[in-house]
Amino acid sequence: MLEKRDLHVAALRVFGRSTDGAVQWPYGLHNAARRRRWQTPESPEDFTRRQASQRAKQQAITEWATGLGLRRSQVGCCPRWLTRTTSRKCPSEPTHPEQECMVYGSDPRVGWLDHVIAWNLNGRPAVFTTAPYGLEDIHRMEVASLVAPDLQLDAAFGAGWYGFGTQQVILWRRDRIPSVPACDLPTETYC
Repeated sequence: MLEKRDLHVAALRVFGRSTDGAVQWPYGLHNAARRRRWQTPESPEDFTRRQASQRAKQQAITEWATGLGLRRSQVGCCPRWLTRTTSRKCPSEPTHPEQECMVYGSDPRVGWLDHVIAWNLNGRPAVFTTAPYGLEDIHRMEVASLVAPDLQLDAAFGAGWYGFGTQQVILWRRDRIPSVPACDLPTETYC
């Protein structure tokens, strides 16, 4: 388990620095803040539990990424990003249907693309993770259809790092990283 200072340093390496100098945490992993006056009141004990929960999530995903040598990509947008040799966004005006970005469409098959994080290994696309609130058969079929035609892609499923009952979908390039385990949260994490 990383100490608070060590977690901060490791997270800066993995996620980068925001404009205010803090860790650029993915959505849902920001440090817990006290609730505003207009929000539902929260006891000091509940706030302390929420802080501990956020830190456990931050720790789990930072240790997972660090252990695999991964860094968050700022441009990885959809699973098709994994098929590129360099880390770049989908073209804004694709010339072929297979270049069309999957995230910005309205296709119901891509409902599993929630809480997306793209990961580089040595500056190249390597892993793509999502943490949807649920996975239906149509979503698993969509993941399988992405992996099947490309012998370098693989996929796995697990419990979500995001918490709140989310699942985890992991796609990766086997030629860049042989296997990728799920990023499991400690069972005592409070969401």
